[in-house]
Amino acid sequence: MRVRIDPDRCQGHGLCAALHPDVFDLDANGFSVVQHDALDQRGALDPSLLTEVDEAIGTCPEDAIAVVEGSARPTVEGEAR
Repeated sequence: MRVRIDPDRCQGHGLCAALHPDVFDLDANGFSVVQHDALDQRGALDPSLLTEVDEAIGTCPEDAIAVVEGSARPTVEGEAR
C-alpha cells in the first residue's frame, strides 16, 4: 500500500507533518509530502506507520491524504522527500 496526497486538495495546513513528522514533511512550498524513511525499499508504506497515517487522514481538513492499495510506486503525486 502507499500514501497518496492529492496536490489539488492539499492546502498546506501542515497538520499531518505537525502530528507525525516521522511520516510527513512539508516541501519548499509548504505542501505535505511523505518522508522517504516512512517507505520500504519498494516505495510502499512501512506497515508499522499505518496508525499514524490513519490519524493524519482523520485530521486533514481538506481530505487530501489517502491510503491506496496496489502499486508500490511511492507516495505523493509529486515525490517523497
